[in-house]
Amino acid sequence: MEKMPGHVATYPERYCQLHTTHTPKFLGLKKQAGLWPAGNFGDNIIIGVFDTGIWPESKSFIDDGMPRVPQRWHGACESGKDFNSSNCNRKLIGARSFSIGMKQLNETISTTDDYDSPRDYFGHGTHTSSTATGSPVQNANAFGYAKGTATGIAPLARLAMYKVFFSNDSYESASTDTLAAMDQAIEDGVDLMSLSLGFNEVHFYDNNPVAVGAFAAMEKGIFVSCSAGNQGPGGNNTLVNSAPWITTVGAGTIDREFFALVTLGDGVAKIKGKSLYPEDLEDCFLLLQQQHKYLLPNVRSEQSRCKGAIFVTDSSKLLNPRDFYMPFVVISSIDGEMVEKYYTKTSGATVDIKFQITELGTKQAPQVASFFSRGPSAVSPWTLKPVILAPGVDVLAAWEPNRRTMPIGDKFSYLLSDYVLVSGTSMSSPHAVGVAALLKSAHRDWSSAAIKSAMMTTADVIYNMNGEIIDMAIGMPATPLDFGAGHLNPNKALDPGLIYDIEAEDYINYLCALNYTSQEIKVITRRSNYGCDHASLDLNYPSFIVILNNTNTAKYVIKRFLTNVADSQSIYRATIWAPSGMKVVVEPMTLTFRRKYSKAEFTMKLEIGLKGYRNESDYLGNYGYLSWYEVDGKHVLTAPFLKPDILAPGVDILAAWVPNRREVPIGDDYLFTDYTLSSRTSMASPHMVGVAALLKSAHRDWSSAAIRSAMMTTADVINNANGQILVLANGTSGTPLDFGSGHINPNKALDPGLVYEIKVEDYVNFLCTLNYTSQQIKVITDQANLDLNYPSFIVILNNTNTARYVFKRMLTNVVDSQSVYRAAIWAPSGMKVIVEPMTLTFGSKYSKAGFTMEVEIDLSGYRAKTDYIGNHGYLSWYEVDGKHVVRSPIVSAFAIKADKRLLIWFPLIYEKYFDDVLAVLCVTV
Repeated sequence: MEKMPGHVATYPERYCQLHTTHTPKFLGLKKQAGLWPAGNFGDNIIIGVFDTGIWPESKSFIDDGMPRVPQRWHGACESGKDFNSSNCNRKLIGARSFSIGMKQLNETISTTDDYDSPRDYFGHGTHTSSTATGSPVQNANAFGYAKGTATGIAPLARLAMYKVFFSNDSYESASTDTLAAMDQAIEDGVDLMSLSLGFNEVHFYDNNPVAVGAFAAMEKGIFVSCSAGNQGPGGNNTLVNSAPWITTVGAGTIDREFFALVTLGDGVAKIKGKSLYPEDLEDCFLLLQQQHKYLLPNVRSEQSRCKGAIFVTDSSKLLNPRDFYMPFVVISSIDGEMVEKYYTKTSGATVDIKFQITELGTKQAPQVASFFSRGPSAVSPWTLKPVILAPGVDVLAAWEPNRRTMPIGDKFSYLLSDYVLVSGTSMSSPHAVGVAALLKSAHRDWSSAAIKSAMMTTADVIYNMNGEIIDMAIGMPATPLDFGAGHLNPNKALDPGLIYDIEAEDYINYLCALNYTSQEIKVITRRSNYGCDHASLDLNYPSFIVILNNTNTAKYVIKRFLTNVADSQSIYRATIWAPSGMKVVVEPMTLTFRRKYSKAEFTMKLEIGLKGYRNESDYLGNYGYLSWYEVDGKHVLTAPFLKPDILAPGVDILAAWVPNRREVPIGDDYLFTDYTLSSRTSMASPHMVGVAALLKSAHRDWSSAAIRSAMMTTADVINNANGQILVLANGTSGTPLDFGSGHINPNKALDPGLVYEIKVEDYVNFLCTLNYTSQQIKVITDQANLDLNYPSFIVILNNTNTARYVFKRMLTNVVDSQSVYRAAIWAPSGMKVIVEPMTLTFGSKYSKAGFTMEVEIDLSGYRAKTDYIGNHGYLSWYEVDGKHVVRSPIVSAFAIKADKRLLIWFPLIYEKYFDDVLAVLCVTV
């Protein structure tokens, strides 16, 4: 073979593994507005799915009302075992199977557990296909759970199945079969490909069929989506399908959970717990028994009418549907205490359990699924992977109806169903390809890179309670190495404004920079006529990664081109959020686009200094965001200031005590001590005043406001593990309404660079605007102004989710030399910030410079009814070629009365995974 004309390379055969409704609604797709109608529901777009085959009789593949097959389609519906051309229709327009490579290795297709044809035996391919393109099916459910209409993301798109998985000893796919299928799909005329499979990650030239096939597809304008893998966050960068021309998709949860309702006694209490037991047991009435430290009402009694159990754990999210083969429910430790108390104090205690309850709109969704493989790429870490997060947990979709699906009973009988709930990145990829199909339909001239850019730069990085996306594996905020650019938001991706486009030659330059040989590049590109004169790892990608090789510091200059895809001219301004240890300078800060498809270039200087921050067990160093905000009109309003100012130590503080005071109870008596541990804000205040005393001594000319400003603008907003500061009450990330500007850092406060100064008259003016009477404040002026020159910014939302405010501030230079500062802004979803000017120059010590900041808040769909906080971001002033960073929080908050809240302690489990370090900067437009 190697001597034949046209031979490029030969590799040993390899095998890969499978990665395995409410999700359209969760993604925001609506019939009357947004991407669904704009993309005509995917009409006439052809999606090729590479999987275990198809069950063509499923209702999800009915073609009622669909027009004729597009004339550009060149595919076929192959015949084989229990499958022929009549099984195809105007929905399922093609079906092929590829097994020659497997058979040449003397592997035989099972005659009892599979079909030598495109027909699906396993169910996996039917599930992924219906997720991407399924026709609407009413009353779909999985054993009574998730009842509703099952609809694919692109329900009018056409489907072509390429079966590459067959059952022999296991479900595996040969590399040659996968590559042959991808080549055939290109020839057939598919518009997009979805591969919910993966080979062990190797260099793109080293027998990597998905990378090679996807490159050929990209050259033909075909979008390729692949699952990231299900090897969990542990170990070394386990993610697969990481070629930069592939959209690698991770798995997230959705806002739907499945419950059983536990009723104690005759309505003493009702408790929800997780359960997916597949039968509805009428009057499931249990006697309570206690075994060991668990509440396990596992009863065989003439007085009980069923066998069941109540398990107590705070890890119920890690259970999957097949775990519930017996009638049991899992409740939290808090609820477990309630049940235990009822059991111990009630004679003849009883409990009733009602199964098959589905709840929609549950909070803290999406979260990063615990099982899926994380970035960075082991072979190409210079592009962010995964690319994006999409629904992949408990996804309801079509299944092979004769396949044993759900175990039930202790003898492991099985139930059958034509729709099931499955979790995996296999379920995420078809969601992404479905959205890509809608975008392709709406924007026929967009390249695959443009579609990926639109999805990445508009992705959500907050969940439905307006907090940071959580990693289920550790219960902590996730990072871009977990969720990529964020969670897929189809409607935003429809109109991204700007895109980062990439051409085939750019990818070749990237391969050159990887030091691939000409032969290795030829394997991937099938080209010989190229050069490596412009080799660069700086791909025009919608994210930025800095690799730190055995060091904590680095400097990089990155260049990017943006393309305007809106129909009109536009102006964009850059806003940057850079955390401690990262300095970012963008030039220019303003980009002007004269017309549609016009381009503009910018450079970004990144300086990483992670001394004292590096977590040796984790890949991630730190990360921030670059956002480009389109300039709109202005509306002037003002707002009051943020409290608390700052966080200081206040828990278990050891200090002197009255020695004769009874302090520590022991038995029926008390112990005495002259030093004791106390916790309160009473302990925090003296820490702050002590630091203020040191600052006063070091800077005798500083006012009280200057001292406060120094402490606030240099405060830390990360903990000693380089993560978000948490709220002990609920284990979630804190906000500026919890910690103010952050945790006090005395050494940084000594040299803040700039301060926000406030005079007595400023406070008087502020009191006037609070409508205090003359008697109350003694003095009234006509200079009333709520916009105090405070080191923080807060927008109050009065019975509305939207607002615009303009703040004016004056900064004072308190260092001995002249200096120049540039503004960097991090504004989350729902907050737009414009600062004028973006650069401040100070000619000498005590010189002043003013700026204005316009804040636009739009929290439609984000409001948390039970919390003051709307959202929050940061304004930082970075000294050019200097060390000073002056940071202030920007907060929106609702003007509502405080609710009574139950404070609950949750155990947090920390696991450490990685060895190397990355600094990541994601991009939003």
